[in-house]
Amino acid sequence: MSCNVGCGEGAWEFLKFASKEKIDILAIQDDGFQANQRANFYQFCEKANYRVYHAPGISIGGQIFGGAMLLVHVRLKSRKLIELSIPEAQSISACVENIIFTCVYQPPPQPRIPFVEHCLEIKLLSPRSNPWICVGDFNDTPCEQLLLDNEAFPGLSIVAAQNPDSQEFLPTRWSGNRCIDYILTSCSQIITPVCLSEEAISDHKILCANLTLDGQGSREFPHRFQRSPDLSKPDEVPMNDWIEFCTQFADANPKPVLPVSFEQKDVDVAWNRLNLYFQTTLHFAKKQVFIA
Repeated sequence: MSCNVGCGEGAWEFLKFASKEKIDILAIQDDGFQANQRANFYQFCEKANYRVYHAPGISIGGQIFGGAMLLVHVRLKSRKLIELSIPEAQSISACVENIIFTCVYQPPPQPRIPFVEHCLEIKLLSPRSNPWICVGDFNDTPCEQLLLDNEAFPGLSIVAAQNPDSQEFLPTRWSGNRCIDYILTSCSQIITPVCLSEEAISDHKILCANLTLDGQGSREFPHRFQRSPDLSKPDEVPMNDWIEFCTQFADANPKPVLPVSFEQKDVDVAWNRLNLYFQTTLHFAKKQVFIA
């Protein structure tokens, strides 16, 4: 099940409804939880036997907007893969059995490229044989979806609620006429047709679908992604000051001495030594910026 719960009490109502229906995987968008609210909700999920994977919303003027959350029942093997929490999109991904699940919320007026770039990170982290299911509130119709017909993501398709006669995608808001909540996947064959629940949690309808967890694909969990520290010069720091900070470190620390020639097997060692020196130089410069 998936739903944009619209902040407020929506997430609580959705969880209670899904628990009663014995749903194994829930995707929640736009929870809008403050830190203390998240803690209370996590405890409630634990009592209901769900593991929680969460990309918090964005704080604007003291309020939290957005957020993406996956709840996975403890009977299923699951583990966090990667999260994204920026103004352009909030996204959380987890390995559930042999499937990579992503829950995403994209605010209406924001650029879409950051989430596309994030999906490249998900793709790099995921074993090639494992299916990918991305569900949520995209705030784009299927024909506006940038990930479709994209050379970097071959084989993706849309699975959404459709009119059985015309095959047109059904609106996913009670008062709207656009389909903006759906599934984007590389494995549509394991997903039953999506339907929309009559249960009203928020102004968005609840998406429902059954999946076939057949155990195929790799069971090896990929390593969790860790971003490298940003060692670039801050925009507000003059270049002369930045060079001065780097020079201070270089004057106090001898540069690594590399041989004029060496064997192929020693290239990685020399390269790592050189990289470490310059990374440490930039770390030092960045630290001086904050001290100054």
